Amino acid sequence: MSKKLLMIAWHFPPTLHTAAKRCGCFAKYLCTNGWDVTVVTPTATRECLDPLVVQNLPASIRLETVRLTTQRPTLLKPAQFFSPHRIPERWIRPAQERLTQLCQSISFDVVWASFPGWGGLPHFLANWVNRHWGTPWVADYRDIPGQFSTIPFRYRLRVPIERWHQRRIVNSSAAIVTVSTALAERLQRMHKRKVDVIENGFDPDDFPVRPKSALRVFNIFYGGTLRLHCQQPQIVLDALSMLVNTGAMKRGDIAIDFCGTDPNMVNHAFGSHPLRDVIKVSPRLGTIDYIEKMRASAVLLSLAIDRDPGLVTSKIYEYLASDRPILSVPQDTGCIDMLLKTTGAGVSLTNVHAVATQLSCWYEEWKQTGTFLVDRDQALLQRYSRKQQTLELMHILDRAMGVY
Repeated sequence: MSKKLLMIAWHFPPTLHTAAKRCGCFAKYLCTNGWDVTVVTPTATRECLDPLVVQNLPASIRLETVRLTTQRPTLLKPAQFFSPHRIPERWIRPAQERLTQLCQSISFDVVWASFPGWGGLPHFLANWVNRHWGTPWVADYRDIPGQFSTIPFRYRLRVPIERWHQRRIVNSSAAIVTVSTALAERLQRMHKRKVDVIENGFDPDDFPVRPKSALRVFNIFYGGTLRLHCQQPQIVLDALSMLVNTGAMKRGDIAIDFCGTDPNMVNHAFGSHPLRDVIKVSPRLGTIDYIEKMRASAVLLSLAIDRDPGLVTSKIYEYLASDRPILSVPQDTGCIDMLLKTTGAGVSLTNVHAVATQLSCWYEEWKQTGTFLVDRDQALLQRYSRKQQTLELMHILDRAMGVY
């Protein structure tokens, strides 16, 4: 008899959101390993849909989409500040009604709830299921309260309250999971318990094996949001400018592509830069087009947040599978730096001269071969495959169920 999992997730395919990949891939590969998976998630809006955000989703997944109520919420702004775990309140009652129907008709073995929603609502609902039906649950933290040191002051005031609620709610969970060792250490201090780590990863279905093709342009690719208050893309621009000025690079050979980034942000940051003409901004793309763009680039750029170690952007795991060299700036002396060193997938640097030296080496390799030979630890890379990670998740779910 198959084991029955109830998944509560704010983001799930076909929503085009990086958080939807984590839950969607786990649901997919749990099904292929014999699990019966039911997902409760909000009804997706038409503006952010991509049917290929997770490819080959099994038809056996029972997807229960719950629409937010249109009634005026009773939770006022001051209460939202003190009760972030109940945001959005308009989803609580309809979600609880659907969960009641499901739990009365299906005997679930375990619940997986992924934080955040808007607040900590998935954890709140999983705790509610546990109290009413006794079903063990696992608390997944894709992010944690107060993980950014640069958040606005008004939100920083809410962090202790949010952590207090999380400690109270997650106390009933059978296991806690997060996405990096640094975040696990912070959660262990908060909850006073063991925290398992399942990193973000890549779906092998998105990266079919194929021969490398020659690249016409030495293109540096950056995907996603740009946060100028805590990221330092200027280092890369200054390094390229140095190489162009010394003749080590030809201006016509290079391009920098910010994909899915706010054009106003790029113009604000680099409007007067000497290399502004080689910078382009591409619109946000669907999953497959985005991956194809990565695989057709020369260097994949990650902009680390060195003040907040442990914040490993999910895109870097897709970078790993793209088989292109990765440049992370600045060196975070933490999880990203260790990830690149152990896999051999790239480098993590801060100094402008060091970045220029590395880019010059890659540029010369591209000029001679048209592509790159990236010496990666392929066995270690598979640790970050969602297919492989699901085996780790099954072990945690079995432990939560008391199977061993």
